[in-house]
Amino acid sequence: MILPSARVRLSDGQPRSLDFNDIYYSRDGRGESVRVFIDPLELETLFGNPKQSGIRVAELGFGTGLNFLAVGETFLRTAPRTASLDYIAFEKHPLAQQDLEAIVRAHRPQFSLAEALLSANPCLLAGWHKRYLAQGRIRLSLFYGDAMEGLKQLNTRCHAWLLDGFDPKHNPDMWSLALLRCLLERSESQARLATFSAQGALRRRLETLGCKVTRIDQRPHKRHSLHARLPARPPTPRQSPSEVGVVGAGFAGLFCAHLLSLRGVRVDVFDPNPASIPLALAHTRLGDPDLATTKLRALALGYSNDWYRQFGCRSGILEVAVDSRHARQLQRRADIWRPADASLSLLSARESRELSGLGNIEQGLWHPNCHLVARQSAEALANHQLISHHQREVMSCVKRHGYWQLQFAGGEHRAFRQVIICAGAASPRLVPSISAHSLAGQMEIGHTQVPLPIGLVGRGFMAPLADRQVIFGSTYEREALSEQDARTENLQRAAAWLEYLDARVRTSWRGRRLYHEDRLPIVGQVEPGLFINTAHGSAGSTLAPLCAEVITGALLMEPPALSPDLTRLMRPIR
Repeated sequence: MILPSARVRLSDGQPRSLDFNDIYYSRDGRGESVRVFIDPLELETLFGNPKQSGIRVAELGFGTGLNFLAVGETFLRTAPRTASLDYIAFEKHPLAQQDLEAIVRAHRPQFSLAEALLSANPCLLAGWHKRYLAQGRIRLSLFYGDAMEGLKQLNTRCHAWLLDGFDPKHNPDMWSLALLRCLLERSESQARLATFSAQGALRRRLETLGCKVTRIDQRPHKRHSLHARLPARPPTPRQSPSEVGVVGAGFAGLFCAHLLSLRGVRVDVFDPNPASIPLALAHTRLGDPDLATTKLRALALGYSNDWYRQFGCRSGILEVAVDSRHARQLQRRADIWRPADASLSLLSARESRELSGLGNIEQGLWHPNCHLVARQSAEALANHQLISHHQREVMSCVKRHGYWQLQFAGGEHRAFRQVIICAGAASPRLVPSISAHSLAGQMEIGHTQVPLPIGLVGRGFMAPLADRQVIFGSTYEREALSEQDARTENLQRAAAWLEYLDARVRTSWRGRRLYHEDRLPIVGQVEPGLFINTAHGSAGSTLAPLCAEVITGALLMEPPALSPDLTRLMRPIR
């Protein structure tokens, strides 16, 4: 799951791969990208076509991200404001964050997207990583791993391809006939392809597959590069819904609505009691990276925290050791996961105390890129002109005459071709075929004499609110407790922290969590036109966003957000 970073050396502004003994680009990197890819592919014309609103460009060999930056800038400059770009890239040897920063910051004066790319850059985890840039107009889908594996998972067709792997002599797998054939099968009719390499064997392979290949004069930089027009083929129908109904206005429902609205889909959201949780933590205790469940949670963590970063949420969560055994676990986790995420650090007791302001805690694992998700995030998700909110309770969801009919408490109904159920504890009532159960829980809110600067996870959690308030908890009640009994349990769990903060509890917040017995979400298509995104337990702020991306991709036939094996883990009927 955790990939080794590419070995790179930067000399006179020119990065070189030590693994493939080849340069990433010439000293005139931006000019090279324009000469070899953007101009031969006629991307300005493709982007400027008012009839082509959703464009898909793919690259084999993401490397330093230079081509992405150049293509993204061209898109923003030439495309209509209503257009969107899906940029799909495959990279087996991603750069470590510090190497990418050193390289990309050198291009900052040329590209307005440079800082956005650095902020969105994922950890070194194998699989799909989806990120949004330029207010959602550009969607970057990065597959880390073997290109053939990623191509086989790609379920959409692309308009243009950039082949920018290293020299075929040093990296033959990226130029094989089998890989090129797989690429063609995932291309629109008469799509375009461009590559820096002009190798005769590559040209013959493309011609064998029916491509019309031409050589592009690149003198004085080099002799030639290649351009190919791919064969004509029957079009694939792409029917995007114009309107979708979403039941539930928690994290799951609001992310589904937000992602669909960014693609121009009208969304009606129904919930009698919209999300009111004061604060949540986007964090997960990462375990064995060889486990599929850990991989799912790790990828979801990166995706969700990138959104919360864009919403301006506070960052920084310290996982505090509660005993010597837990301390050893934190040490082990730090050793395993630091190669994937260099921002993680194991802090000594002294460092933990200095960071948190608490004088009675021990060592901890510091997660600087995990976020404290405030209620304002829900407001940011909900605030879009294509999203309509209805404080109405849906009593049933039944299919009639090809439509899913939502029946309301007052007897009225609304019908939709596509409906997404994100109703939390009410989901089993609306979709009886799923298997899940709910638990009650309670959190406490109190005022403190000393401000808490970061979020804490240990025996329960604690996080700062405004005006020197903190929220902490929480209970997991198989048998519902009274508010006072639940408060007593939370106070006992957080006693050490509260004593140092001198906190006074003022109020409580109660809710219910929905769980599947395997502790994984229930996500996907239940029947044609009926989708579900629920059963996130206490990790809704972490898991629900990526699960919403999975459903959006299925509805709109977009590049996958997860590999099929991880998507199957969450299938509704299991």
